[in-house]
Amino acid sequence: MKKLCILVAAVLFAAPSLSAQITDGQPSAKTIRTGNRPQAGTFGLYVGATSDIVYNAAIALQNPSAHFVPMPLINFKYMVTDKFEVRAGLECLSEGESKNWINADKKYASKGNTTDFMIYPGIAYHFNTKNILDVYVGAELPLGGWSETSKTVSDNTWEKTSQGAFNVGLGAFVGLQAFVANLPFAIGLEYGLSASGSFGGQIKNVAFDGTDKQVKYSAPASGTPQNVDKLRMSKGIFGQQVRLTFAYYFK
Repeated sequence: MKKLCILVAAVLFAAPSLSAQITDGQPSAKTIRTGNRPQAGTFGLYVGATSDIVYNAAIALQNPSAHFVPMPLINFKYMVTDKFEVRAGLECLSEGESKNWINADKKYASKGNTTDFMIYPGIAYHFNTKNILDVYVGAELPLGGWSETSKTVSDNTWEKTSQGAFNVGLGAFVGLQAFVANLPFAIGLEYGLSASGSFGGQIKNVAFDGTDKQVKYSAPASGTPQNVDKLRMSKGIFGQQVRLTFAYYFK
């Protein structure tokens, strides 16, 4: 009986301590840390690696003489409001070379230059500013052109070849971007459709024999007019494009 009383007393004494170690479950919420969204007055610099660039680079590697469109070097954004954005992209490339050689005691000199220039003014509208992922749609108006020239001189005679075209188009795109941590940095993906026209592209050949100058035109593709007095060329292109974008925002 004495042992039973001692056991009961021990249990009663330990009960408050045991109950103190039991806690009720409480609802909890965790905040996911994401980057700050750009607001009105925010500037942005971004680089977009496009599917066209990858394709043209592959062609250039297989055929060094193929016309290659370079990767966009300068791209700019500005948030007019929290949802409305204006943007401008720039592609540019200029390359020149010169050669000098002697053949049968006759001296020759050659110079060549290649230039690419495209600007991409555009606008974009961003939807819900409370989502973790930023979804937007937009449109752009590509403008620019390219040219290639080469000239070979020997004594008082020379030959000059030139080629160029003007490009204009209209495109629409939809984009998705995510902001990294608390940095003003975003990674995104854009998909777009575009229609464009290219005016020009014919080859102009000018030869001077020391007395008279002769001008002829040719088409770059085989099976088309060669060495004619006049030639005009144009073509239309409708296509799609995927861009992987990396953007940095600042004020």
